[in-house]
Amino acid sequence: METAATAGELLRRARSEKSLSCEDLARFLRLDVKIIEHIEANRYELLPSAAFVKGYLRTLAAELDLDPDRLAGAYANEDPQPPLSDFQSRAPRQITANNPLIQLTSAALLVALVILIVMWWQGRETETVIISKENISKDTAATEPLPYQFTQVLHPDVPRYSEALDPAAGSPAPAAPADLPDDAEQSTAVSGADSRLSLKSAGEAWIEIVDADRKQLFYDLMRNGDSVSVSGTPPFSLLIGNASAVELMYQGESVSIMEYARDGVARFELGANR
Repeated sequence: METAATAGELLRRARSEKSLSCEDLARFLRLDVKIIEHIEANRYELLPSAAFVKGYLRTLAAELDLDPDRLAGAYANEDPQPPLSDFQSRAPRQITANNPLIQLTSAALLVALVILIVMWWQGRETETVIISKENISKDTAATEPLPYQFTQVLHPDVPRYSEALDPAAGSPAPAAPADLPDDAEQSTAVSGADSRLSLKSAGEAWIEIVDADRKQLFYDLMRNGDSVSVSGTPPFSLLIGNASAVELMYQGESVSIMEYARDGVARFELGANR
């Protein structure tokens, strides 16, 4: 009795009849030449799964004018597929809440949740402490002392110079010189031939001017656009905050305030040698 030809033998005969090498056939079909060699040698264990092998056989059969069903049948007789497992032979395993894996997973999730809650609460407290420290720092910075010291003298019967410059406040009645104390008399003459010091501000600047008689000629905050002229007995002691914003004229000549400035504050004496 003649033994039936294998799928590999059928392919090898058909390829030889067409005078094709394994390399030629692989190049035409864009396959790896080893696939063709393994099929012809019946080495199916070196090939992928049966589904891929059947696909290769049909492609080769179409190229070599063979019957694909005959080729597939020959392969099935050579390499029978194992039967499917009998899933009805045993009942599927039921996973319940009593399963150790479920209990372990639940415990791990619970511990992780507790850790996350604790970390969130600690981070919230840390953030609150940082915000409180920042607010304290801001309050401290806002109340830091000025880089220079001065003694403020209040005269309730004399209007502030800034109020005198405010057009909305009206023209305040001039205070009688006799009502002012000797040690704090102010002179705010805006014009006049006897004016000795003239100041003009391009920004907010604190000004204090005291003459040789210890009279306080000016003591107030000048704002952008403010100007003032005062006269007194030289030499004059001047304290000017934000010195870069103030222009100073003495006896008609410009005075360089920045020569005396340190950290934006100028403290100097003027007119001692004039």
